[in-house]
Amino acid sequence: MESTVRLDRRSLGLTIRVVTPLLLIHGAAGTHRIWDPVVRRFSGAQAVHLPGHSAGTTLKSVEAYADWLLARTSGPSVLVGYAMGGSIAMEASLRAPERVKALVLVNSGARIRVLQKLFQA
Repeated sequence: MESTVRLDRRSLGLTIRVVTPLLLIHGAAGTHRIWDPVVRRFSGAQAVHLPGHSAGTTLKSVEAYADWLLARTSGPSVLVGYAMGGSIAMEASLRAPERVKALVLVNSGARIRVLQKLFQA
């Protein structure tokens, strides 16, 4: 007979201190606000606000977003990407592997189809 112990972070009120910065990258149809619950629980986590997603000029490709991300970050980070954000994280890690400590991909893959109209302003 198996027994399972379930711990719910909310009920325990835990906040997890992050030693390596977590950069949270949203998907094509979202904004940085999707990461609010994660940012509240992981001190030191930062949700990236991609240009063109509620403000600014939309970039034309995943590669362009990876370049944009790398131009605004330094040092090793854990990149956490949801959907297109995962593609951006993978591209950034290929371009500058020394600046990526780890990748966490959520609902993403090496090749992901993004509607081209989402890249248009």
